[in-house]
Amino acid sequence: MNPAGRPPNDTLVNVGLGLLVVGAALAGLLWLAGAIAAWAAGTAPPTQGIAAALGVLADPLNPAEPLGAPGLHPIGYWTAATLLLAALATAAWGVWR
Repeated sequence: MNPAGRPPNDTLVNVGLGLLVVGAALAGLLWLAGAIAAWAAGTAPPTQGIAAALGVLADPLNPAEPLGAPGLHPIGYWTAATLLLAALATAAWGVWR
């Protein structure tokens, strides 16, 4: 270990932590959209965890597979995701204002 080493750059650490929070929030939003869409369609809720929800971005036309929610329709899923994102943006705008 270098005793004269510099401390980590705070800006870089802050950016990394911010990206981690955004990724976790995105995963949560995608999983919640799956749960809401499954509830609205009357199908089984997602059986996979929140981290698996990011797999929806790899195959957007088949969100049922990464979420483990058979019968989940992509249109219902992405409608729920859009409504959740709109609600989140509206709340953020209201707080910002």
